[in-house]
Amino acid sequence: MFSCGLCSNTYRFRARYLAKRHMLEQHSGFAWQCQGCKGLFNRSTSKHACSKDGRLPPMVLVRRSNMESGQKVEEEYNSFLRSTSSLITTVSGEKDQSKANRSISHQKTMKRKIEDSRKVQIDTKLKEFKIPKMTQGMQEKERQEVERLESEERERAKEQLEREQQEKEEERLEKERQEKERQEEERLKSKEHEKAKEEKLEREKREKEEERQEKKEQEDREERKERPQDG
Repeated sequence: MFSCGLCSNTYRFRARYLAKRHMLEQHSGFAWQCQGCKGLFNRSTSKHACSKDGRLPPMVLVRRSNMESGQKVEEEYNSFLRSTSSLITTVSGEKDQSKANRSISHQKTMKRKIEDSRKVQIDTKLKEFKIPKMTQGMQEKERQEVERLESEERERAKEQLEREQQEKEEERLEKERQEKERQEEERLKSKEHEKAKEEKLEREKREKEEERQEKKEQEDREERKERPQDG
């Protein structure tokens, strides 16, 4: 389990990337602005009314406090992104932890259990449903009720499938971002190493030049000292 250091370890997350996503959404001070409706969203992949045919509209990173965007804002965002690694701590779950301290995954599990329980109740009601001797109007009303329940169940199943697909897509995008971040860190480290190597070579070259110059000056001084004796 992982926790957010900025929340005094209040929340628990089943994966590190979930804790990191929580920090970006709740503590970074940045958001993604849709260039179509100008709405603000926690993630650049958030689907909303402007999404058409499964494609997302252009999204721009902005600072929430003054709605500024640009390279400086992106650099601040990337700086906060790199600092999240040191703010995420590994913790162990506690059996008696309060509801506020339960992990997000546990909350989602409970939500699914409630939905599954509701589904079982509807299925049971549909199975036990029997039409006694009724008038034609009463039978039509009951038929419409069954159709309504079935339609609601189909809609709930469709929404649940869409949520699961969205979660998988967000997880895939998060992994891609992590890989890009890792590659960028390796590139910066390699660049810093090359720079340090060049500085060392330059320093050694300068020291050799100074040593050669000093040796030459000493030889000149010795030569000047010897001249009066020769005369």
